[in-house]
Amino acid sequence: MKKKIILATFTFLFAASLLHAEPDTLIKSEIENGGYIAPVLKFSQINKELGIFGGWKLGWIINHSFSIGFSGNMLFNSPDSIKDENNNRIYMGYMGGLIEYIINPDKLVHFSLSALIGGGGTGTNTNTNTNTSGNSNGYMMGGNFNRFFVAEPEVNLVVNIIKNLRFSVGVGYRFIYGGATGGISDKNLGGVTGTIALQAGIF
Repeated sequence: MKKKIILATFTFLFAASLLHAEPDTLIKSEIENGGYIAPVLKFSQINKELGIFGGWKLGWIINHSFSIGFSGNMLFNSPDSIKDENNNRIYMGYMGGLIEYIINPDKLVHFSLSALIGGGGTGTNTNTNTNTSGNSNGYMMGGNFNRFFVAEPEVNLVVNIIKNLRFSVGVGYRFIYGGATGGISDKNLGGVTGTIALQAGIF
């Protein structure tokens, strides 16, 4: 008899928990979570030359509208075209925390405001008379390496391709402090940026 009473009690409590509605409260605690990862292609002028950056970004999305994550970018074309006043090749990369506010995320075309804050480094290759093969015009990493602070705000136009895929193009500005190298100032390492990204995730 006792077992039947206990079983009936648990059955009633379980059924009641399923039917129980959330109480009306002053502050709603319900939070919806998502996330994404995206390859990034970025274009920006470096020392009066076109710099092409390749990178990535990932984010944790809260309630469809606010994202916290990380982003990193590396200058791809520096060995070929971007050089300092001594004709040494420039290398550059940076990464940092990324925050983003997404406006009307359910719309086919919408906007987002983002900002990267972090650090990076610049360096040069130094011309040498000979390389390891005995030929002239070899290159080696020089001692001129600088770490810098970077802040990069950006405005993005975003298109929802399918439920779990978004394409975005953005315009921003890269602020750099402390990265001057080989006669290139912080101002010439920073500048206007154009960004293309393909986001895959749960939005």
